[in-house]
Amino acid sequence: MTALAARLREAPPLADPAAAADKLADLAGEALRVAAEAPEDGQARLCAAQLAIAARFAAGEVGRDEVVAALRRARAEHALLVALA
Repeated sequence: MTALAARLREAPPLADPAAAADKLADLAGEALRVAAEAPEDGQARLCAAQLAIAARFAAGEVGRDEVVAALRRARAEHALLVALA
């Protein structure tokens, strides 16, 4: 089964009330952390994290799925950073 097929077979995360509450708590915590940080510091941290995950991938320490997940998290955090700046 491909990764896409596996993801399509799973219930959406928000279909489960407990998972939705956990996700909302995570998002709120992330927003508080990003809001407390200077935008320049947040951007520098995101850039450093992307460089680090690329280096770990090049060294064979992490796989493609981990890189994709890290880049998606960075994209979401950057959007939050821009919205709060």
